[in-house]
Amino acid sequence: METRKLIYSFATSRHTLSRFVASLLSFSVRYAVDVRRFPHSSRFPHFCREPLRQALKEAGIVYLHFGKALGGYRRTGYENFTKSAVFRRGLRALMFLAARAPTCFFCAEARWQRCHRRFIADALTAYGWSVLHITAPHRASPHQTKLFKEQNLAGLQD
Repeated sequence: METRKLIYSFATSRHTLSRFVASLLSFSVRYAVDVRRFPHSSRFPHFCREPLRQALKEAGIVYLHFGKALGGYRRTGYENFTKSAVFRRGLRALMFLAARAPTCFFCAEARWQRCHRRFIADALTAYGWSVLHITAPHRASPHQTKLFKEQNLAGLQD
């Protein structure tokens, strides 16, 4: 019997730290993968790398930062970046974690449709993963693929 390949997506957005952590715990997330290029927030300091890492650790969740491999703000645009070896390595690392324990990748933008998480989710979906976008504790919606191109799939095997 094949194991279902499932991964979660979420956003720090304007959540309180306790609501963010509660949302992850409601889906039994064990790995929280930060895909913000720069894991800092002046407006919401509880979402800066170290306070967030500590809060997640206290909740039994491992914090990992994949900003170099999967973070946004790319000079040539994120869609072009999805064709790079750096993106492919980051995506493979994300899939490796998710195959072992419930995993959630996250950034700051509330709506996944307006951020680079959509490209990551499209790539994961094209590779056979189900992606659920968490909106609140015990609430998530399935990803709807629109943007990822088939030619990128071959590169995931590199």
